[in-house]
Amino acid sequence: MKIGFFYKAVLGASLLVGSHVNADTLYGFNSSNIAVIDTLNLGAVSYINISGLGANERLLGVDLRPTDGLVYGLTSQNRLYTLDTTTGAATFKSNLTGASLTGESIGVDFNPVADFAGNASLRVVTGTGNNYAVNANTGAVGNTTGANIGSGYTAVAYINSTPGIAPASTGLYYVNTTSDSLHFLATGFNNPAGAGGIQTVGSLGVSVLSASGFDVLGNGKAYALFNVNDGTLDSQLFSINLTTGAATYITTLNGTFNGLTGLATVPEPESYALLLAGLGLIA
Repeated sequence: MKIGFFYKAVLGASLLVGSHVNADTLYGFNSSNIAVIDTLNLGAVSYINISGLGANERLLGVDLRPTDGLVYGLTSQNRLYTLDTTTGAATFKSNLTGASLTGESIGVDFNPVADFAGNASLRVVTGTGNNYAVNANTGAVGNTTGANIGSGYTAVAYINSTPGIAPASTGLYYVNTTSDSLHFLATGFNNPAGAGGIQTVGSLGVSVLSASGFDVLGNGKAYALFNVNDGTLDSQLFSINLTTGAATYITTLNGTFNGLTGLATVPEPESYALLLAGLGLIA
């Protein structure tokens, strides 16, 4: 989520269902809850308990996978689960092998081009500069010997990622919580230095302590859930200007919804079905 796995789908659905698609529905995650956020009704945020994780197991990052439309969560026990955003149920998918992410501050997002090609598609970056490519089916962690990308990158989001539709290309946005800035890379995700390096977009304009929740939507909007350096540690929702990097405050979530680990946007079933029908993907 990662901002971005839904880069064109919401726009397509808007063209198909008109005024029925007026809001962005966001899902924020922490270790024990899912926050359901309607951007047109911010006072009605609802919370769903997460079930099915092991004892003392917590989510480190989440994103929606473009090939199957399911939300995946990476945990502190080096496991991948799928997460039901209606019931909160977590279903085991695979164990990670090849690297341990215990104790790491991470950002995760599915590369849509790699996912549809059947390659290791889950990008996992850590605050210490690791830059992994994970096979979500097997749990195998790749790119373990790749060059360190530098410290502070704790949230990432790909663009051009639509459930069920293979894109021709993608790009990757990064949030750096050391420099409080937004960055972008157009290609060469396993070896950014070989592709000219990760480029700075601009300052976020806020002092961020943690930023694991970040996603880019199909209507061109980008959102992030930050814990900012204001003494409260509350999870706050911001919109992100992808041209300048500027973060604009939207709202603060329930004070108990702290320790955020991810942000995802999931298409409503009706809108998703209409989108696929309009594209001729279902009978």
